[in-house]
Amino acid sequence: DKHVREGEVIVIHVGKTCGGSVIDYMRRFAKLGEIHLRPVVPSDLDTAPLVIVVVRDPVDRVISAFNWHSPNGGRPMAISDAHPR
Repeated sequence: DKHVREGEVIVIHVGKTCGGSVIDYMRRFAKLGEIHLRPVVPSDLDTAPLVIVVVRDPVDRVISAFNWHSPNGGRPMAISDAHPR
């Protein structure tokens, strides 16, 4: 997790929501602080001029997480891979 500095726009990066891509794009335009893989505490947000939370449909997020952790290295598994004959 990166340290949050005073005056930065804060992005709360919820896993498997495309937050990394959003952050990469937004860094072109603003100084960003990122909160990822830890709980948000109120003091993180005290000096932020703006807080952004990236969200995603929960079902899509679960499918994405499952595929990312799959033995196929993030590629969706074919039915034939899951149940070999």
